Amino acid sequence: MIEQGIYDINEISLILEKEKSENIRKYKEILKISKNSLENSEIQEKMEIYVDFLKK
Repeated sequence: MIEQGIYDINEISLILEKEKSENIRKYKEILKISKNSLENSEIQEKMEIYVDFLKK
């Protein structure tokens, strides 16, 4: 019933779990970038992808 704006507990749980796992994946990618990059300019270029995510 998501299309109609009516959510049941299971639907909400699935949505939140999906967002949580996606956020964890993105944070891990960001950590890898910061650990593996030596120069600030290189880090900045790679972080451009995650600008909107990091603003949250």
